[in-house]
Amino acid sequence: MIFTINSIKLGTNINKGINEHSNLIGKYKEFKTDNKSKANDIDIIIIIGESTTSLNMSLYDYFRNTTPYLNNLVGLNNFRFYDNIYSTHTHTSPSLLEALSIPSENNKGMNFFKEIYSQNRHSIIDILKAYNITTSLYNNQNPNGSWSYANSIIFKNIDNRIDSKKGTTFGNLESKSSIELYDHYLIDENIDEIIKNKGISFIHTYSGHGSYCKNIPKENRKRVDNFLNEIVSTSVIGLSSAKVKNIECYDAAIKYIDNNIERVIESVKKSKVPKVVIYFSDHGESVYTGSGHDSSRFKFEMIKVPFLIFANDSYLEEYNIDSLDNFILQSKDLSIIPYLILKILGIVINQDHQDDIIFVRKQENDISYIDLSSTNNEYWLLNHYIRNKISLDQEACLHRSNTIARLVRGRLAFNCLELDVVIENNSLLVRHDKREGNEDTLTKNELTLNKLIDMKIMSNKFIWIDGKNIDHIKNCTLMLDELRGVDFDYLIEFPSQSISKLDTLHNCIIKFREIARYTSYYIPTELLLNCNRGSVSSCNQLQLIIETVGNLNLFDSISFDYRGYDAIDKIIQELEIDLYLHVWNVENLNDSNLNNVKLKIINSNRMDNPF
Repeated sequence: MIFTINSIKLGTNINKGINEHSNLIGKYKEFKTDNKSKANDIDIIIIIGESTTSLNMSLYDYFRNTTPYLNNLVGLNNFRFYDNIYSTHTHTSPSLLEALSIPSENNKGMNFFKEIYSQNRHSIIDILKAYNITTSLYNNQNPNGSWSYANSIIFKNIDNRIDSKKGTTFGNLESKSSIELYDHYLIDENIDEIIKNKGISFIHTYSGHGSYCKNIPKENRKRVDNFLNEIVSTSVIGLSSAKVKNIECYDAAIKYIDNNIERVIESVKKSKVPKVVIYFSDHGESVYTGSGHDSSRFKFEMIKVPFLIFANDSYLEEYNIDSLDNFILQSKDLSIIPYLILKILGIVINQDHQDDIIFVRKQENDISYIDLSSTNNEYWLLNHYIRNKISLDQEACLHRSNTIARLVRGRLAFNCLELDVVIENNSLLVRHDKREGNEDTLTKNELTLNKLIDMKIMSNKFIWIDGKNIDHIKNCTLMLDELRGVDFDYLIEFPSQSISKLDTLHNCIIKFREIARYTSYYIPTELLLNCNRGSVSSCNQLQLIIETVGNLNLFDSISFDYRGYDAIDKIIQELEIDLYLHVWNVENLNDSNLNNVKLKIINSNRMDNPF
């Protein structure tokens, strides 16, 4: 949840440049402890990703095969990946400054709402030093600058480090390489040393950062598949734009990242020493919207990051990975990292991990933040909110998911996606309106329901299908044949004009009743709103329609504009008709009418932000 706390005033702004850097260093205090308990003899390799969102990883159900190696690890006892961890910010410095340190003060009450730059903290490196644990850094990021505070502050006292970049340009590993350095060169040239290292080794990578293709080798700059290339750009992102090329490059970068993770894990597998690999990204990226990770244009996927752990067989022989599993599942964001490292090592510190508040930002004289524990919000993890707030069997639907971008991004937080289908020239086109023009040219390369089903973009989700013109028996049959045996539950919505064609549509509707979760009739919006305003003739006509729908036993539900809820509720009660209700255009998610047990799907226009 994002909101402004007007009563919380920020202190004096920190000076920019050198003064800012010096002041920030001063806030990272020396860590002292009287606890000299011996740490477990476990080595940890931590791969820090860059601008990598789980949205574009097939490991997290992305429809393109961008993580083939990680996909193959799923189900193994020594591999875990998590969908419950968020970055604490959308920018590298504030995210990693928090992810790689712990508060030096009791971070309760108002201290929760300080920007990271205003907090006093202990670097994880200094904590590990207090326990005589060796730390090493292999860095493919700029070692200096305001975007690289983690490198110059968190890793300031690290025991060993190699920086591949000099200033703002690519450099080479000193005395090692004469070729342009991408992440895999950094890994390949140092992996033997990394495996031999005792203690903690950090690998800070750069691929995933824009420009996406420029930061991966030329041989990796190829399409993951031809899917996006075979449909018009308007069906990908909603408008004609070169941004589709950015998506192709970003997905190629994700596949390159998967290959680099493979390099590390496969080497760790061979080690006879207990070792754990942790991978996470500093923050995500909103490539489908073209917003990158700009905090002023916040999108959900900017903080939706991958988080995974691999433990080799030597670790499993002595330690239990399930205890780590339970610990991570109880957490919410990347501030877990220092505590997870210490837990793996068996080190106990006198501080509890707290991780409900993230994305703390100053806005003029106030601050804003996201509260991951909040249940009083309108879009944050909205499906979970509605399930907890209203009814366990209701679905929160993302409205008009008619592009690849909308569908892919909607999958992150919604169990239900609504899309429109227009049938033209025997093709089931995913768009809202029928267009004028030559049918052959209109349907060429457009997004179709068949393509979405084949690519499994809708798998394991509930889909609200608005059949715009399935009031014709030929179109109804085409839709029915397409939806047989799909791997998702769905609502099929028949258009308002179907009411006059029920004789010819009868058998098709009955067959839909057998395979669809809901078969719904769409109430005419203008008629409904006129009735709701008090038009007697409109109410009489609406009552006749609902009575017909209810008595024929063809449809099990009706769908309608929520602004007309009172009129619908009154008529249904008067007629004592048993129908499920599905609504769209919901403005207020706290409306008590949403507690109606017959109301099953909520399709709200308030669910767009930040989608």
